[in-house]
Amino acid sequence: MLNAETGRASADAAEGYLRAVATADFQRVEAFLSELPAVPEHWHEAVTLSSTALRLTPEQAVELQTRIAAVVAEYADDDPERPMPGDTARVAVQWQSFPLLRAAEPE
Repeated sequence: MLNAETGRASADAAEGYLRAVATADFQRVEAFLSELPAVPEHWHEAVTLSSTALRLTPEQAVELQTRIAAVVAEYADDDPERPMPGDTARVAVQWQSFPLLRAAEPE
């Protein structure tokens, strides 16, 4: 997240980090797609790549991020010391939230 209190210098410094995160997320999806034929059939309904454009205020966007993080936290149990039971797998959950500043952006 960008910090409005620290000003533009903070946004400039954060850009490199945000680009690295976006690149890593993209590469994770690309790697998954190349492995798609090997995904067991019982996992097919659990896979999604989706995108939605919403009309939100900054406050609503923060609320949405907070609520999504809370739901993900309910499932967060990635302790490498504990064996994964049964049909459990590590699952990537990725989301982005940012204003679409250009009127030509797809909805």
